[in-house]
Amino acid sequence: MRALPILSALLLFPSLAAAQDPPDPAEARSSAARTIDCLERVNGDLETTMRLLRDAARQTRSSNAQARTDAAQMVVSLQQRVADLSRALKSCVPEEAQLNPRTVVQEPTGNEASVREANDIPSVEENSPLGRNVRVLVGQRVDGTGTIDDAVVKRTVRSASDRLDRCYAQLVDRGALTTGEARLVFTIRGRGRVRNVRLAESSIDNRRFQRCVERAGQRMRAASGPRGGEARFSYRLRFGPGS
Repeated sequence: MRALPILSALLLFPSLAAAQDPPDPAEARSSAARTIDCLERVNGDLETTMRLLRDAARQTRSSNAQARTDAAQMVVSLQQRVADLSRALKSCVPEEAQLNPRTVVQEPTGNEASVREANDIPSVEENSPLGRNVRVLVGQRVDGTGTIDDAVVKRTVRSASDRLDRCYAQLVDRGALTTGEARLVFTIRGRGRVRNVRLAESSIDNRRFQRCVERAGQRMRAASGPRGGEARFSYRLRFGPGS
């Protein structure tokens, strides 16, 4: 895995300030397995993001003006994905490790500090059917200070299910790639307003499809808004027969 050294660099933690009681080997083995699974998932996303970012950077030199504009927008989206992955990486740290005292050389400030306090990325839903040919692989809360019920978020996403199904049907009608994944990110604000909707990445390299999915997300509506601020979510979707 070429991206593993990058993950390793992000995981460099200072040594414990004082010696701890020896951990139980069986518990350590189980904890290690969970951490490895988490790191492998993040590492896979990181490799995909790096590949897409390289492709987008090359596309910014295209002779087609619209292609250059689309590529520039994709660069911005993928850079946001890197920020999401940073939060996802922090969720791989076991809770007991987060509580251990450390010698901190430099304390983060501003946004970095707020991210550090929220080390886990809650899962709203996983492996859930969304439409006839659309499935939620994983839906996660990735940012924000607001509190909102998972059921409200699920219903919000399902308000776009018919439109997402049509995006896929139109893709097939054009004879394009018939299966793939896409990640939709969005923010729910007060009174249920859904804002900052964008397609952060897509393995289906078809701009009409990508724009269709993004527009479908932009028409989502939430029955109620979060309490105490806004909440941002990331939904990874799979498109294809049997999804």
